[in-house]
Amino acid sequence: MPKIVINDSETGKSHQSELDPSKMGALMGTRLGEEVDGGFIGLSGYTLKLRGGTDKQGFPMRRGIHRTGRISLLLRGGPGYPRAKGGTRKRKSVAGELVDENIEQLNFSITERGKTPLEEALKKEGE
Repeated sequence: MPKIVINDSETGKSHQSELDPSKMGALMGTRLGEEVDGGFIGLSGYTLKLRGGTDKQGFPMRRGIHRTGRISLLLRGGPGYPRAKGGTRKRKSVAGELVDENIEQLNFSITERGKTPLEEALKKEGE
Protein backbone atom coordinates (compact mmCIF):
# COMPACT_ATOMS: atom_id res chain seq x y z
CA MET A 1 0.00 0.00 0.00
CA PRO A 2 1.58 3.35 -1.03
CA LYS A 3 2.53 5.84 1.67
CA ILE A 4 2.04 9.59 1.53
CA VAL A 5 4.26 11.92 3.58
CA ILE A 6 3.06 15.53 3.84
CA ASN A 7 5.48 18.14 5.13
CA ASP A 8 3.91 21.06 6.99
CA SER A 9 6.50 23.84 6.85
CA GLU A 10 4.54 26.08 9.25
CA THR A 11 4.76 23.64 12.15
CA GLY A 12 7.86 21.74 10.99
CA LYS A 13 6.02 18.42 11.23
CA SER A 14 5.57 15.67 8.70
CA HIS A 15 2.36 13.64 8.55
CA GLN A 16 2.38 10.12 7.15
CA SER A 17 -0.63 8.16 5.97
CA GLU A 18 -1.34 5.20 3.75
CA LEU A 19 -3.05 5.74 0.43
CA ASP A 20 -5.72 3.41 -0.87
CA PRO A 21 -4.34 1.91 -4.12
CA SER A 22 -7.59 2.79 -5.91
CA LYS A 23 -6.83 6.50 -5.30
CA MET A 24 -3.35 6.18 -6.77
CA GLY A 25 -4.83 6.66 -10.25
CA ALA A 26 -5.26 10.37 -9.53
CA LEU A 27 -1.46 10.69 -9.32
CA MET A 28 -0.39 8.50 -12.26
CA GLY A 29 1.81 10.43 -14.67
CA THR A 30 2.47 13.29 -12.23
CA ARG A 31 6.04 14.63 -12.39
CA LEU A 32 8.28 15.74 -9.54
CA GLY A 33 7.67 19.42 -8.85
CA GLU A 34 4.05 19.41 -10.06
CA GLU A 35 1.24 20.65 -7.86
CA VAL A 36 -1.84 18.51 -7.27
CA ASP A 37 -5.15 19.06 -5.51
CA GLY A 38 -5.21 17.47 -2.05
CA GLY A 39 -8.79 16.26 -2.51
CA PHE A 40 -7.63 12.77 -3.52
CA ILE A 41 -6.62 12.12 0.12
CA GLY A 42 -9.37 14.14 1.78
CA LEU A 43 -7.52 17.46 2.03
CA SER A 44 -10.02 19.61 0.15
CA GLY A 45 -8.77 23.14 -0.38
CA TYR A 46 -5.12 22.10 -0.03
CA THR A 47 -2.64 22.20 -2.89
CA LEU A 48 0.32 19.83 -2.56
CA LYS A 49 3.63 19.88 -4.42
CA LEU A 50 5.28 16.54 -5.22
CA ARG A 51 8.83 16.73 -3.85
CA GLY A 52 10.10 13.15 -4.12
CA GLY A 53 9.50 9.51 -3.43
CA THR A 54 10.82 5.99 -3.68
CA ASP A 55 9.85 2.89 -5.61
CA LYS A 56 9.02 -0.51 -4.08
CA GLN A 57 12.70 -1.47 -3.77
CA GLY A 58 13.68 1.86 -2.15
CA PHE A 59 15.32 3.57 -5.12
CA PRO A 60 14.74 7.35 -4.97
CA MET A 61 12.91 9.30 -7.66
CA ARG A 62 15.22 11.73 -9.44
CA ARG A 63 14.27 14.89 -11.28
CA GLY A 64 15.34 15.07 -14.92
CA ILE A 65 14.67 11.39 -15.71
CA HIS A 66 11.59 11.86 -17.93
CA ARG A 67 10.26 8.32 -17.67
CA THR A 68 8.80 5.74 -15.34
CA GLY A 69 10.80 2.81 -14.03
CA ARG A 70 14.43 2.58 -13.04
CA ILE A 71 17.60 3.63 -14.81
CA SER A 72 21.28 3.36 -13.96
CA LEU A 73 23.19 6.65 -14.10
CA LEU A 74 26.73 7.85 -13.49
CA LEU A 75 26.17 10.19 -10.52
CA ARG A 76 28.31 12.77 -8.78
CA GLY A 77 25.75 13.77 -6.11
CA GLY A 78 22.10 14.44 -5.43
CA PRO A 79 19.23 12.01 -4.79
CA GLY A 80 20.49 8.44 -4.81
CA TYR A 81 24.14 9.22 -4.10
CA PRO A 82 25.68 11.49 -1.44
CA ARG A 83 28.01 14.31 -2.52
CA ALA A 84 31.26 12.78 -3.77
CA LYS A 85 34.67 14.27 -3.02
CA GLY A 86 37.23 15.12 -5.63
CA GLY A 87 35.00 14.56 -8.66
CA THR A 88 34.39 10.90 -7.91
CA ARG A 89 31.43 9.47 -9.78
CA LYS A 90 29.62 6.18 -9.33
CA ARG A 91 26.97 4.30 -11.28
CA LYS A 92 23.75 4.11 -9.26
CA SER A 93 20.16 3.12 -9.99
CA VAL A 94 17.40 5.72 -9.54
CA ALA A 95 13.70 5.85 -10.38
CA GLY A 96 12.31 8.24 -12.98
CA GLU A 97 10.37 11.38 -12.09
CA LEU A 98 6.97 10.12 -13.28
CA VAL A 99 4.61 8.47 -10.79
CA ASP A 100 3.59 4.94 -11.77
CA GLU A 101 2.29 1.79 -10.05
CA ASN A 102 5.78 0.87 -8.74
CA ILE A 103 6.10 3.96 -6.54
CA GLU A 104 5.74 3.05 -2.86
CA GLN A 105 6.22 6.40 -1.09
CA LEU A 106 5.46 9.96 -2.19
CA ASN A 107 6.66 13.10 -0.40
CA PHE A 108 4.59 16.28 -0.63
CA SER A 109 4.86 19.81 0.71
CA ILE A 110 1.92 22.15 1.24
CA THR A 111 1.79 25.13 -1.11
CA GLU A 112 -1.78 26.28 -0.43
CA ARG A 113 -3.78 25.69 2.74
CA GLY A 114 -7.45 24.84 3.07
CA LYS A 115 -9.89 26.09 5.70
CA THR A 116 -9.59 22.99 7.89
CA PRO A 117 -6.37 22.60 9.93
CA LEU A 118 -4.17 19.81 8.58
CA GLU A 119 -4.36 17.56 11.67
CA GLU A 120 -8.17 17.64 11.67
CA ALA A 121 -8.41 16.94 7.94
CA LEU A 122 -6.07 13.95 8.24
CA LYS A 123 -8.01 12.58 11.24
CA LYS A 124 -11.24 12.69 9.23
CA GLU A 125 -9.56 10.80 6.37
CA GLY A 126 -8.22 8.14 8.75
CA GLU A 127 -11.63 7.38 10.27
